[in-house]
Order: sequence, then C-alpha cells, then structure tokens
Amino acid sequence: MDILTTKECAAFLRIHENTVLRYAAKGIIPHVRIGKTFRFSRTALEAYIGGDGRDGEKTSCQMTESLNDRTPSSGGRLGPTPAERRIAARLGLRS
Repeated sequence: MDILTTKECAAFLRIHENTVLRYAAKGIIPHVRIGKTFRFSRTALEAYIGGDGRDGEKTSCQMTESLNDRTPSSGGRLGPTPAERRIAARLGLRS
C-alpha cells in the first residue's frame, strides 16, 4: 500500500493542496488523520476516482453536496471552483 502526503495527493488528483485539505476535512475523499496531518492511500484514491462501488452512492452524494453548498447569501461563490469541476468530471458527476 502506497501512502501519500497532502502534496503527493494533490499532484495525483491534479488539484490544489488546499482543495485536498478541504475535501479531507469534509470527508469527501478517503484519508487517515495522523496527528494534525492527513495521509492518503493511493489504492483508496484510485478506487474513489474509479468508482468501483466501495463508496458508491455515498461518495457521489457527498461530492454533489459539496459542489452545491455555496450560496450568495453565505458570501461564497455561486458555482464550483475549476478544481471542483475537474474532480467532478473525473468522477463522472454533473457540476
């Protein structure tokens, strides 16, 4: 099993490190927390991206929810960020 740091995970998913940290904190991507740091299993990330059914519906629902949780009244952006659109596309979700 190959364990990745946040920086390595960001490179693997082709998203910014801050996005990886935010997704991990929200429980969107599979991770393990060791002290104050996050670690990611390459195998779990590949399964998450490939959608092999281990997380299945739960992953899709969490991702969709995270893309739509920003509203103008909360001061956030109206739509998903470019990084969120890329990851949603890799997962086959509508953004």
